[in-house]
Amino acid sequence: HYLNPVFNRVPLILSGKGIRRTAERPEVVSTLDIAPTVLDLLRIKKPGYMFGRSLMAAGKKQTLFLETYRPQAYLNSFSIINYPFQLIYFPEKSGAEQYEFYNLDMDPGGTRTIETGENRLVRQKMMKRLRQMSKMCLKKKQGKGSRSKRDEDILRSLGYI
Repeated sequence: HYLNPVFNRVPLILSGKGIRRTAERPEVVSTLDIAPTVLDLLRIKKPGYMFGRSLMAAGKKQTLFLETYRPQAYLNSFSIINYPFQLIYFPEKSGAEQYEFYNLDMDPGGTRTIETGENRLVRQKMMKRLRQMSKMCLKKKQGKGSRSKRDEDILRSLGYI
């Protein structure tokens, strides 16, 4: 339902031969990075079609996009993480409630929204990009799709539609 790190942050622990012991690294990574990392450890070149990056290389800052949709979530919502900042956008809400802005260095769980203050320009840039991406995603999902009457009745009885 939620895009805050307190709900979706999962630690990734790498251990084994050839892996340096390092302290915890706070940057966010994607599950898309796991396969390239394993291939890198095996010294196998990553195929061109594969997204993600090896986590063994020096950490280049990465921007992540997250999304969740009704009926699995309460609301359609979208997020961009440009570490250390995270912006969550709820297109179905209005006014100030449309956005939540977090500094993940100060609040790793993303539980306390911050005022923009000195981060106003960062937030504005993230807002623009997030609105563009969310519009594109919602446009692709607009089609109702085909469901049988029975499927519709089941979904309605469960409160999904």
